[in-house]
Amino acid sequence: MRSTVFLKPDKSALVYDVRKDTPEEKIDEFSRHIKSWFMRWGLRHSIGESYTQQGIKELLSRTRFKEAKQIELDDLGMFISLRKPAKPPG
Repeated sequence: MRSTVFLKPDKSALVYDVRKDTPEEKIDEFSRHIKSWFMRWGLRHSIGESYTQQGIKELLSRTRFKEAKQIELDDLGMFISLRKPAKPPG
């Protein structure tokens, strides 16, 4: 059976996710620009299921990433910069 590799060792990834603690007025402001009611619903639903910055740090501490290289917040979400550790020699 072949395994799938999503991120190779010693490589980086950038993830964007909405934040659970996004202020309601920022969600309203952003969602006014979305024409599809389904996409607006999806945005609101995903915020309810998302993480705070601290929650992401705790989640990552239980993975091989251990900690995010950088977490940068914006009005609606956060950019999470990750780096997968290099394989140990041998």
